[in-house]
Order: sequence, then structure tokens, then C-alpha cells
Amino acid sequence: MSPPILEALARRYEQSRAGRTGKGTRDLILPLAGLLEEANCSEGEQYELALRQLRELDGKLLELI
Repeated sequence: MSPPILEALARRYEQSRAGRTGKGTRDLILPLAGLLEEANCSEGEQYELALRQLRELDGKLLELI
């Protein structure tokens, strides 16, 4: 099972034009607060774990700005 934050990210991508068509014309920018809330990771240990997981993927799968 994937981490909840990555599942939320995947759902958001899947709903985007790039995810639906494979033809994205620009970067997909997602507000972190909404993503954390969707993944039920907006506080406590889940919050810390979600941030750590995103930071591990920074520069690999995604770019945090």
C-alpha cells in the first residue's frame, strides 16, 4: 500500500489534463495544504511523515517549490 500523501498526489494527477490525456502543457502545481488534508495528513505524526516522504521525492519524482 502506498503512503496516503502519494495516493492523494496520484489522484490529483489522474484528474489533471496531463493525467487524463498524457499531454500536459505546463507543470502541475498543487497547494500542499489541500494535498495534506485530502490525504488526512494535516497534523501530528502523519503530517511529519508526509512531509518527509515528499522531501525524499524532491528532485526525483516531483519538485517542491
